[in-house]
Amino acid sequence: MVRKAVVVGINYVSNGRMLRGACADAYSWEQLLAGDLGFAPSRIRTLTDEDREGFARQGPAENLPTHEAIVAALEWLVEGAAPGDVIVFVFAGFATQVLDPMKHDKEPVDTGLAPCDFREFDYLVPYRILSDEFVHEIFAKVPSGVLITCIFDTCHSTNLVRTGVRWDSQSPGRIVHNIPLPIRDAPEEFDSRTWVRNQHVHAIPRRLPFEPQRPLWSHATGCLQPRVTRDLANVGVFVFSACSDQQTALEAVIHERPTGVLSYCLRTALALVGKRVTYSELFAKAVEIVGEMRKRMPFMDQYFQLTYNENAQPDSSVFLNESSTQGLRVR
Repeated sequence: MVRKAVVVGINYVSNGRMLRGACADAYSWEQLLAGDLGFAPSRIRTLTDEDREGFARQGPAENLPTHEAIVAALEWLVEGAAPGDVIVFVFAGFATQVLDPMKHDKEPVDTGLAPCDFREFDYLVPYRILSDEFVHEIFAKVPSGVLITCIFDTCHSTNLVRTGVRWDSQSPGRIVHNIPLPIRDAPEEFDSRTWVRNQHVHAIPRRLPFEPQRPLWSHATGCLQPRVTRDLANVGVFVFSACSDQQTALEAVIHERPTGVLSYCLRTALALVGKRVTYSELFAKAVEIVGEMRKRMPFMDQYFQLTYNENAQPDSSVFLNESSTQGLRVR
């Protein structure tokens, strides 16, 4: 049994340091994984654009969270995966919606993660984004019997990996069908009060400040190679997302340190309840902690989401524990 993790934190240093706490979140997750959660340091790949002292990171390009480096790290993460393995992907940074003028308003919104070089051209496309289609297909390569856990401390992340069930902490029950947000329901503007009225904690939205648009010519390639979403029912998938696609994920200064609200609440929950906790218990505790934070940040509109596929059992599966792979159906 192998336990592997990819941890990405991006403050966008080369773009004027647009965030303050994403790299610190990445280092905290790396420390937690290698410590209490028992991952071998050699099995953790951490990509950041700041070092631990807060300076722009220097060194090999493969250690920076560029588009190319993140793709390579995720390919490494799923390479050689076998039944009983546990794999983890943590991302702290910007996500975005990708506008598509050719899509019908009933079709799902395209979303993606922004690497540190998102402003560079990707061939003829004037931006670099790790699309939801790419992220899902990476994990669709994994064979039966593997436990996949993603932690997305960013906006627009509930359908980066297509799962069947969504537990919305804003609602009392669990939504059976986790359907991607249709274009007609996508907000044209987000409530800026969520960060403007929370400047006493230096709140910053973890959303790309502009929405890239898909080039019209790119639809020609889509006609030649239709998009197909492969099923993930043969593995166990859990995805913690900072908010729904209509809300804003924040980072804020908490205990004199900038951090993503989701990362802070999950790490605090683990410290309080211990590492041998089910996904349901961990999620519920994190929701309880953020509920207390709302008293100090009343304009915060983010509500944590836990999405998972029908093969996963959040009430009995232990967080990042290989024992949770034993109940997975192998097809």
